[in-house]
Amino acid sequence: MRPCTGGCTISALNAAALGLPKLPELSSEDLKSVRSFLPGKLLGRTAAILSLAVLVLVFAGAADRALKFLGADLTPLPWAAHYGLLIGLPVLAVAAQLAMEWRSSRVRRQLQALAVRVDAVPSGYFRIGPYLNTEEDRAKFTRADLAHEKVLTWLERSVSTPLYLTGDSGSGKSSLLSASVLPALRNRGWTVVEARAWQDPVQALRDALTALAGSRRSAQDANRNLRQLINSAARRAAGGLVLVLDQFEEFLILGESERRQAFAALVANLASPATADLRLLLVLRSDYQPLLEDCGLPPLRHGENFFQVARFTLPVADEFMTKSGLGLETEARRRLLDSAAELDETPGLVRPIILNVVGHVLASGQSTAPSLDAGLLVRRYIEQTIDQPALRDTAPQVLEKLVTDQATKRPRTEKEIASETGLRLGEVRGVLIGLGNAALARPLDAAQGFWELSHDFIARAVARYLGRQRRALWRRATAYAAPALFAAAVVAVGGVIGWDHLSPLAAKSELEELGITLTTRGNAIAAEKNSSFDPARLPEIGRFLTWFRPQSLDLSFTHVADLEPLKGLTALQSLNLAATEVVDLEPLKGLTKLQTLDLSGDAGVSDLEPLKGLTALQSLNLTLTQVADLEPLKGLTKLQSLDLAGTSVANLEPLKGLTELRDLTLPNGHQLVAPFDPKAFAKPSTR
Repeated sequence: MRPCTGGCTISALNAAALGLPKLPELSSEDLKSVRSFLPGKLLGRTAAILSLAVLVLVFAGAADRALKFLGADLTPLPWAAHYGLLIGLPVLAVAAQLAMEWRSSRVRRQLQALAVRVDAVPSGYFRIGPYLNTEEDRAKFTRADLAHEKVLTWLERSVSTPLYLTGDSGSGKSSLLSASVLPALRNRGWTVVEARAWQDPVQALRDALTALAGSRRSAQDANRNLRQLINSAARRAAGGLVLVLDQFEEFLILGESERRQAFAALVANLASPATADLRLLLVLRSDYQPLLEDCGLPPLRHGENFFQVARFTLPVADEFMTKSGLGLETEARRRLLDSAAELDETPGLVRPIILNVVGHVLASGQSTAPSLDAGLLVRRYIEQTIDQPALRDTAPQVLEKLVTDQATKRPRTEKEIASETGLRLGEVRGVLIGLGNAALARPLDAAQGFWELSHDFIARAVARYLGRQRRALWRRATAYAAPALFAAAVVAVGGVIGWDHLSPLAAKSELEELGITLTTRGNAIAAEKNSSFDPARLPEIGRFLTWFRPQSLDLSFTHVADLEPLKGLTALQSLNLAATEVVDLEPLKGLTKLQTLDLSGDAGVSDLEPLKGLTALQSLNLTLTQVADLEPLKGLTKLQSLDLAGTSVANLEPLKGLTELRDLTLPNGHQLVAPFDPKAFAKPSTR
C-alpha cells in the first residue's frame, strides 16, 4: 500500500514541475567532502603517520639531549615543557586521527546494522509530490488506513452544503481525492468539477463550470449567474454534481472581505434547500479551520458536514513501511516510526508525507540507511534538494525569509524576498520553483508570486538546517584536526630545534664545546676558558657571549691575540687577559662598564690610549707589560688599584688626580698604600 501525500499540488506549474528534481548521484557525504574541500581520510592518515615519524625522531634524540640539558642551570624553558612541545603535539595529531577513525568505524558499524534493500523498493512507491488523476497513479494509489474508501462513502451519503474535508498538512487530502475518490465518483456517474479557490472561489467555479459546458453552450452560459450554471450542470449530470474547491485555505488567508461575503451568500443559496444531487466540497488544512466562521460559513459538525483525514497510526505506518521492500528489521522500523511520531509531535501518529520523505531518502541512498532518525532523514532530503547546483548558492537566503524566528512558516511574495535578500527576482523565483518541485514549498497565489513552505515540519527542519549551516565552519574544521595538529607539530619541532640551537641553553652547550664554561655567581654570569679553548674560534665564541652578556670573562694564559670579537661584550665588568698574546687594546674602548682589567704578562701591550674612556675602571694590572706612558689614565678617577710592576713607567704625574687610588705597585715592585707620599708621584721609587 502507498499513502498519499499532502495538499501541496502546484497546478500553476507544468507537468515536469510536479515531479521531483533529480537528486545528486553521489551520496551527500561525498558531496560535502568535494564541495567543502574536506581532506577526507587520506590527508588525516598521512598526517598521523608523519606525526608518528616525528615522535620516533624526537625520542631518538631525547635521551642524549636530556642528559645534556636536564642539569643545566641557565635553561629559560623547563625541560618538561621543552619536550612536551615536541612530543605532545604529534601525540595529539595521532590521537585526533585515531578518534576520527574510531568514530568513522563506529558510524560504519551502525550503518551496516541499518541495511536496506534499495533495489527491492518499487519505482514510485515513496511519493513526495501528490498523486494525480492519471491512469498510472490511479492504479498505484491506496491507503493503508482505507481513508479513501471512507471519504467516498461520506461524500455519497452526506447532503449538507458545504462539506469540509480537512486534514493536517501532508496527510494526503489532495492525493486521496485526485487518484481515488473523484475518479470513483466519475465512474459511478457523478459529474466532478474541480477548481482552486485562490482569492475568488466564485469566479473559479464560474470558469470551471463554463469550461465544463463546452464551446456550443459557453455563449449562453456566460450570461447566466453562478447558481444558474450550477443548476444547469446538475441537470446534465447523470448521477449528481460535485463541486470541489481544493486548498481552500488559500482563500481563507488571502480572500478580500467583499469576495468572502459573495462566497458565503453563494453557499447559503446552495444550502437552502439542499439537494441530493449536489455536493460542494471545500478541502483545507485543519490548522485553518478556525477561519471558516470568519468568512460566514456554516460551522463544522462531526459526522455530518465534516471529515478529517487522519494521520497514520503506528501499526498502519508499520504496514506501509513493511510493504515498501526496504527490508528494515522490526526494531529498525520501530525506531524509525517512533522518531517520525516525535518529529510530528504526536506520539503514536505519523503523517504520510513524513513516511514518504523518509522512505524516499532511504530508497535513494546507499545500501545502508544514513540514520533511523526521521528528523535527520527529513533534513537529509532538504539538504539533497538545496545542495543541487542550481539552488545551493541562493536557496539558504530564500529559505531564511520563509521561516519565522519560531521556526514556523512565513508566507512571502517573490518581490519581498528579492528586496530583502538582494537577489534578482528571477533567482528567487527559480529557487522557489525548485523547492516546489521537491514539494518543500508551494505557491499560495501564482499570479502574485505568493509562496510558503509546504508543511510545518518542513519549516522546523529548514530552521535546523539553517542553524547547522551557521555552525558548518566548526564541523568542517574538525576534519582538519589531524593535519592541523601535524602542521603545528612540525612548526613546534622547527621552533624547538631553533630554540635548541639559539637558546641560552644551547649556546651554553656550544660554548662548552668551544672551550668557554659559563657559571653563575650570584645573579651574574661568569665566563672562563676550559681545556677545549681554541683562540682561533674566538669570533664564534664572541657571538654566543654577546647573547649571554656575561659580567666577567677569564681568558688568562691563552694564546689570544685579537680582541676584536670581544668588543660587543659591553656588559663586561671584569676581564682577565693575563699572559696572553694581546697587543692592541683598541677593541676594549667600548667596554665602558669594565671595572677590573688584568693585562699582566702581556708583553706586547704598550699603548693605553684605548683605555682612556673606561671611566668605570677600578682595578688595572699592567705587570710585565711594555707600558711607559700613563697619560691615558689621568681621567680614570674611579681607579682604586694599579699594578705597574715590571713596566717602564718613569713618570707618575698623571696619577696625581686619581683621588680614589688606594693601592699602587710601582715599577720596581714596591707597593704603596694610601695615603701616598706626594714625592711618590714625582718619580718612581728606586728602593
